[in-house]
Amino acid sequence: MTLASVNPIGASTTLFDASRYAIDPNARSFDVSNDGRFLFVKPPASLNFNVILNWWSEVSPMPGAAGSPP
Repeated sequence: MTLASVNPIGASTTLFDASRYAIDPNARSFDVSNDGRFLFVKPPASLNFNVILNWWSEVSPMPGAAGSPP
């Protein structure tokens, strides 16, 4: 049995290393443009984010400030 008989298209060939791009198993993370270029989604520069707790106390009016209820 030859590879051509198993896969009528032929042997697969790696075109490029796509390991530096984001891979989402639930969505397509690449596309091919009309001119044949491959377009990939790059991973975000940072996955860190800040969680600010009790932020409402910082933005609610302070007692005695102009416009605050008496």
